[in-house]
Order: sequence, then C-alpha cells, then structure tokens
Amino acid sequence: AMTLAAAATGFAAEASEQSLAKLVIDDEAAELTGTWKPSTHTQGFVGVGYRHASGPEVHTATFKLTVPSEGEYHLLVGYTPGMNRSTSAP
Repeated sequence: AMTLAAAATGFAAEASEQSLAKLVIDDEAAELTGTWKPSTHTQGFVGVGYRHASGPEVHTATFKLTVPSEGEYHLLVGYTPGMNRSTSAP
C-alpha cells in the first residue's frame, strides 16, 4: 500500500518543473471537465501557466500519476493566490 502525505502550498515565483521533485503533473496533463481558461497573469505558477474556471457549471481537474514504487510520498498542490479566488472550492 502507498501512503500519500498531502500539503497545499503556493510555489515561489522562480519554481520550475526542473527545481521540483522528480514527478510533476502540471495542469496541461490534467483531465478537465467544465470550461477552463489558460492564463499567465498571476506569477508563481509552474510550467507555462495555469488554468482557471468560473461560472455555475461543475469544473473538475483530475491529476493521474503513476509512482515508481511503494512508499511514502509528499504531495504538493500549487496554486496562484488572489483576491478573486473561490472560498468554496473543495
């Protein structure tokens, strides 16, 4: 069995896929439902940008990964903070 330790964090502006751990699943690899828009407006993202969604429809982003072996992993979730972010997103 695999144990995942989870933590939410905002990445520093200089974060890149190369400076993070070996396994990075960015938003471009996510399976998205609903209408998502790409952006580079708010700095601090990993990769080429990030995506955001708004409106009454259901929006989901599913990130699938395969880990190289059983063990304990530290899962980081990066996001760009802002005054217009939802306070009700799960």
